[in-house]
Amino acid sequence: MIPPDMKHVLLLFNRTATDQGQGREYNIMLLDDSSAGFPWGSFRIFNLSEYQVGCVLGDSRQVLAPKSMNLVTPKAEDGEDMQVHYSANYDGEWIPCLTSRLEYETNSRVIIFLTGTIDNVYPKLDIKSVTQYMAQ
Repeated sequence: MIPPDMKHVLLLFNRTATDQGQGREYNIMLLDDSSAGFPWGSFRIFNLSEYQVGCVLGDSRQVLAPKSMNLVTPKAEDGEDMQVHYSANYDGEWIPCLTSRLEYETNSRVIIFLTGTIDNVYPKLDIKSVTQYMAQ
């Protein structure tokens, strides 16, 4: 049930790992999508993989637990060139998965989904993002 005081809500449907012959089953996360719960200039990162993921977004460095979500608001200026780096912890070894750069924008907020697979021997992170821009 959606709380009556939540005016902006995001529902995230995540398929469960078990299928008991009754069709697909989903976990549903209810997220506050208001500017207070998800501020402009921030990133909401969902680690849907089975791995710990090391994440660098500009000045922010953190480790995301498997199947977790973190909100990151880097200390950056509008238009600043930011480093982006993800590594997966696989059997105690940190494997680099992505290194890139992006331009930080204070008038946007980004949802990032990290999913993982094993590619040959090492983990592979698939990264998808959705950017929302503030109405001008």
